[in-house]
Amino acid sequence: MNNGSPESTGSSTEREATGGSPRTYRDLWAVAGILAFCAGAYAITLTFETVPDAIAQGLQPAGFPQLVIMTMAALALFVGWESRAGSTDAPDPVDRIVYRTSLLMIAVLPVLIWVDFFIAITLATFAMGWLWGERRLVGLAVYSVLQTIIIFIIFSTILRVHFPHGILVDFLT
Repeated sequence: MNNGSPESTGSSTEREATGGSPRTYRDLWAVAGILAFCAGAYAITLTFETVPDAIAQGLQPAGFPQLVIMTMAALALFVGWESRAGSTDAPDPVDRIVYRTSLLMIAVLPVLIWVDFFIAITLATFAMGWLWGERRLVGLAVYSVLQTIIIFIIFSTILRVHFPHGILVDFLT
């Protein structure tokens, strides 16, 4: 029987006492959806028989995709763990810089695909730094080039990863 008290109406007081805010339930549904996707994707990886040359660096056919899937699942579990606090505060709105950064990453894809992987990394690093407010262009250029060189050294010589053909990749290898 509903007598109008907070305990009988399922109000926020009751939800907070039991740790179940509407946002918590949405978070947990999202976690469940991500974990279900990960389980399905993991099951698909069990059928892989060959490894693409780009990731055939001593991994079993399903090794790399399974590592990515397990990382996604772990991050989803972390979201579930963090949502247990039951905060009813609405999340802050997404800042415009997030959308601009996403558009920049999409804009770099044609360079990545049709020109060169390392040119794309250098341009993306430079453009992202400028987009985020860095105005010391010489320092930003030096940083972008050095980061690209370090990535090349680590992945190409230490980890022996083979990069797709491109202007710089063909020149450097």
